[in-house]
Order: sequence, then C-alpha cells, then structure tokens
Amino acid sequence: MDKTFEEIFPGEKPHSLSDLIMVHESFDVEKVKCRFLYDSKNVEIQFLPYQKHQIESLPFWNILTLFTIIMGKSRSRRKGKDLLLPFQSIVFLRNRLITDGIYSNVAFLKNGKWYTPAHPVLEGTCRARLLELGIIQPSVIKTSDLHQFESVRLFNAMTGWEDSWEIPMEKTSILK
Repeated sequence: MDKTFEEIFPGEKPHSLSDLIMVHESFDVEKVKCRFLYDSKNVEIQFLPYQKHQIESLPFWNILTLFTIIMGKSRSRRKGKDLLLPFQSIVFLRNRLITDGIYSNVAFLKNGKWYTPAHPVLEGTCRARLLELGIIQPSVIKTSDLHQFESVRLFNAMTGWEDSWEIPMEKTSILK
C-alpha cells in the first residue's frame, strides 16, 4: 500500500496499517477480504466475504484506454474502479506489454513453465512468493507473444496458486 500511496500522492505521509488494523469481530465465512479505500488524508477499511467467481473468458485491455473511459464516467478514483466490478477478469496492457489483472497477477504457460510479466502494476505478495520459490519466472510478455502460450493463470493472495483460475488462451481476446 505504501508504494501505491507514494505513486498516487507523492510527498504525502502514508497511512500506517499497524495503526489502522485492530481486532475485529469474527466472521461466519471461510475467507474474508480486507479492502482499504483511501485518499491522501482519509482511510476506510472494509471487511467483506470473499467469493471466488467463475471466469469464462479473459479480455486484455489497454490500461490507459480503459481508465480514460472509466475516469471520464466518474470523478473519484474509487467510484471509477467500482465501475470495473462487472469485469471480474481483465488483464491490463501497457505499451503492448502484459502487466497484470484487475484483481490478480497473471502467469502464462509455455512448454511446462510459467512466466509472469516482469513489470506488473502491482507486484503482489503471492507473486513475490511464487517467484522466490521458482514456480514462476519473470519475463517481458508482449501481446505479439500471446500466441506462444497455452494458458493464462490468474492468482492473488486470496486464491493462492493451487486454487487460482486457469484459462486456455483460445478464451482470451485483445480489446483496444
């Protein structure tokens, strides 16, 4: 959160997670996600039941085009991102390079090995662990390379690697 905060609000003092997180009531669900909604001065913490959704297809969107459309429809960053909620599965492109998904990091399968984009927007704790374990390898992945891969995997801290989504490449598409 500190890295993202610094990029969005340069020079501002980031919120302290240790000051914000306190013991909360127990939940009647197996997994709970914690969402931080913040600007440079305020922060709100939400605890929501985590529900893994089905992914039938996977569009690849140019990140600048997508956010230009969204931000044009909303004055706040949070409300703009909320417009993406119907799109539970999107992979971002920046300068014809794959970065990551809207709610996950990504890896691509080729000849039995998994490759993850070398320069994601958000690096992710699960991604860092998988890199350290040698399960995935960083690579610059261009849109022109996508035909070389067999499938794409979307993973995050909530799903981990074992319970992540794997989508065949024929169920992906590049949108501009």
